[in-house]
Amino acid sequence: MTIGGINHIGINTEDFQASIAFYRDIMNMEILGEYDLGGDYVAYVKVDEKSTIELFRNTEYPADQGSAGERPGLKHLAFHVDDVDAWEKHLREKGYTITFGPADLPVIRQRVMLFEAPDHVILELCTDMKS
Repeated sequence: MTIGGINHIGINTEDFQASIAFYRDIMNMEILGEYDLGGDYVAYVKVDEKSTIELFRNTEYPADQGSAGERPGLKHLAFHVDDVDAWEKHLREKGYTITFGPADLPVIRQRVMLFEAPDHVILELCTDMKS
């Protein structure tokens, strides 16, 4: 099992359109699209050939409310891995609780899993979906 680099960084936005404009117009990054993921509405921003920023439209929680994964700011950090399912087994054996997945997300062609690391940091592990 290996970590292959950062896959994406998830950010909850206070102003979704202003955040899109910032990354597009100021940082000169390509907006790959906006998607309704069934409960989350996100915009994907291309950082490089392997990394993206996921901007989450946050309409419910101001900066001083909600859990760390809900209020504006860092939502989660995602790593490329070789095998999400092997990581799930490893993490469960070490006593970590999986909070989502493993699951295939066809809209982004990724198999993903989320769990809470120390210090309430949400980590996501991602690999390309098998055809």
